[in-house]
Amino acid sequence: MIIVRVPKRWALAVLVPLAAILVALVLCAAAIVAGSALSVDVPPVEDRRTSELFQPAPAPKIHIIEATAYCACPICCGVYSDGRTASGTWATEGRTIAADPMLFAAGTCLAFEFGHRIVEDTGKAIVGGIVDVYFDTHQAALEFGRRFVSWGTC
Repeated sequence: MIIVRVPKRWALAVLVPLAAILVALVLCAAAIVAGSALSVDVPPVEDRRTSELFQPAPAPKIHIIEATAYCACPICCGVYSDGRTASGTWATEGRTIAADPMLFAAGTCLAFEFGHRIVEDTGKAIVGGIVDVYFDTHQAALEFGRRFVSWGTC
């Protein structure tokens, strides 16, 4: 038999918590044997198939913006009529639009009712909720005119 001498304060610091754990274990075992620990009331589980998590998403908001048209001619662009855009690319019909850089960053893809376009250009008259759609010819730009169109992001 090994006898270890420890100070009384250590014995109290170790023995009191061990005694509390032992009492808790004995009470749990007695409750399990008596069967009282086995009758637990379980709250009903929510059927998540009918909760708001499984409802269809709301319809997307329809955004309306004013669309004008331009080409690379001196009438539309003045001294900047070489066909180069503010982002450094060549303006291309069916791809290029000019927009306010405070609303749409260069390279933003926007979907319109007439097709997808990429913001590649800006202009002093293009401020706020206006986009300027690029066309190769001045006649095509005139035919497009000025209209309000719905848009979204690509």
